[in-house]
Amino acid sequence: MKLLTKVSLLAWMWLALSQASMAQTTDPVRTELDRVFANLNRTAIPTGVLQEYGVAFANLQQF
Repeated sequence: MKLLTKVSLLAWMWLALSQASMAQTTDPVRTELDRVFANLNRTAIPTGVLQEYGVAFANLQQF
């Protein structure tokens, strides 16, 4: 029983640490978009939506 507990604890720790290391990777496209839009005056955007900032998953013209 102790061996099973130790193995499960080690497996859980390995999974948690591997997820934490993957979370720290940065997307170069997102980094560049952040840099380009860093000095943007957000008060000049009444809708709060920037089409150029996001990745196009849907046709925003429909909305």
